[in-house]
Amino acid sequence: MHSVRYVVKRVIGLPGETIEVRGDTVWVDGVVVKEPFLDASVQLAHNMGQSYNTQNYAKTTIPIGHVFVMGDNRAHSYDSRAFGFVPLERVVGRVDVVLWPFDRIHVF
Repeated sequence: MHSVRYVVKRVIGLPGETIEVRGDTVWVDGVVVKEPFLDASVQLAHNMGQSYNTQNYAKTTIPIGHVFVMGDNRAHSYDSRAFGFVPLERVVGRVDVVLWPFDRIHVF
């Protein structure tokens, strides 16, 4: 029996869109993506004279039938910047509830 590995990532870009990541800014089709869930972490890094994200991604068009995903812990996330685009048939679900950490429990 083989083991199946699941990861939880945000879908940042859809098929046919152009994605670019530079510093703490993500662009989709030339428009800056608003990511308020990262604001506190980005601000903390900036207060220490650092960038929150340390892995850039050159401007690229996402192939049809694929998505571009990123983790919220941008400096340490193994995501599309490392393993490339994800075929749509590999996307198996979506997150509807956050249960941990307990002080951030919420439903989307």
